[in-house]
Amino acid sequence: MKKLVSISLCFLFAFIAFSQSYSLRERYNLLSASHASMVICNQRIYTVGYTSDTSSPIDPMCLFSKHRLDGQLDTVTTFKIPGYMQTATGENSLILTKDSNLVCTGYCIDASNITKVLFLKYDINGNVLFYKTYSAVNSQRFFGKRIVETNDGFYIEGTIQYSNFDVNLFIIKIDATGNELWRKFYGSNSTDELTSAFIKTSNNRLLIAATKNNKDYSHDATFQSWCYLLMLDTAGNLIRDTIGIDPNIDVPQNLIETLDGKFIFCTGYATMKSNTMGTDFKGYVVKVDSNLNMLWEQLYADSSPVTTLFNVSELSTGELVAVGSNYNQLLHPYHNNGLIIKTDANGIQLWGREYRGVSRTGQNIEDNILYDCDILSDGNIIACGVAADYNDTFPQQAWLLRIDADGCMDNNFCGYTGIEQVENKNQEQGLVTVYPNPATNSVQVIIEHEMLNGEIKLYDVSGKIVLTKSVNTEKTMLNISELSKGLYIVSLEKDRVVARTKLIVD
Repeated sequence: MKKLVSISLCFLFAFIAFSQSYSLRERYNLLSASHASMVICNQRIYTVGYTSDTSSPIDPMCLFSKHRLDGQLDTVTTFKIPGYMQTATGENSLILTKDSNLVCTGYCIDASNITKVLFLKYDINGNVLFYKTYSAVNSQRFFGKRIVETNDGFYIEGTIQYSNFDVNLFIIKIDATGNELWRKFYGSNSTDELTSAFIKTSNNRLLIAATKNNKDYSHDATFQSWCYLLMLDTAGNLIRDTIGIDPNIDVPQNLIETLDGKFIFCTGYATMKSNTMGTDFKGYVVKVDSNLNMLWEQLYADSSPVTTLFNVSELSTGELVAVGSNYNQLLHPYHNNGLIIKTDANGIQLWGREYRGVSRTGQNIEDNILYDCDILSDGNIIACGVAADYNDTFPQQAWLLRIDADGCMDNNFCGYTGIEQVENKNQEQGLVTVYPNPATNSVQVIIEHEMLNGEIKLYDVSGKIVLTKSVNTEKTMLNISELSKGLYIVSLEKDRVVARTKLIVD
């Protein structure tokens, strides 16, 4: 439901089901690359993002790629406005147009160091059909964040920072060839307004999910922001707004209209604020009704100090898939891992897993971030983002990830979960074994003497604990007759020492 136009036009490929999964890192013979947004149509994955050239000056420019559903690359192109220092497209900004082309928004910086809004139209082979730029008086930064199509053109939504550092929201209405028809700004001088979430609703309204904040950026402990939902007519006039869903919500990153006519957005939620320790965030998804009243809200990735969700999509069943990043101190210190969470229609987590496009032993810092995703008719999930290896001189590689409906790869790797977080506390090998393996009704756990009086925990592949038992003998029987077939982890924990082994229930 993220891209209504692309979904309505592209169900033609629904009869084709591929089983391939993959984790692709690609630099395309460039110094760096990042996928920021994607659309799937006609058995092709179209992505836009940004990259750096291979010659000086090394400035960002737009990246376009086209892949087949099996991950094979068809086309890659780059684009930079002549005479401009930077040209870049934003996260989650790509849409398929009614004339079967692609448009996106972002920003560009001219030779005078003025940041302008960018509107860019591609054909399906990555050729730039035309581009337009839009500037603002007394503006220090003018960014396009999201774009939606109408019968007579497009709306570009984004944020503007003035020379006095005030930040507000804006909408620019343009015709089909990019000519500006009108623009309107929203906000006040007493607060800063920020957003990356904007849609046109099924009843022909415009909806923005944003935040207002108290501008206290230098003090984490006293910084406050408030959720801000803004409903407008197609002329940009205010119909309704609501403030105060929660004072700790970060800038909304993605907004969708659900099958039942309600609205969902995702972002991060501040759970701890400290001037010395910084701010901790959990993944956050909230659903509101057509009058913008909250129906439910959920937090995710409680074991991580910093989690942000950049995109949320809805399946035909009402289930949700959200993607983002998770700063996991236990799994790998100083590493962000790509995060994918699947929930039921009420936001209750079914599974949540981390993925790494970069994973090198001895590495100091890596970033694995998923910005966007789409879902195939068979439930397979394709996500895009960036995998950055900071051991490299130019670390960023564009990352394309395909997993099945349960979050697994072809080799039965189902992401990193709480299992691996436990493992890295202080793992010891060979202290616990199981027999028989595979097993059906029961299994014997054999424990080395130094682990006696510990606790056995049995995890499924999602990281959920399905069985626990205290142990005080070297051989313990576990009843597994009610467990589903599949892979499990037997973990024995005592005094912060963890021993683990795999078990297959057959």
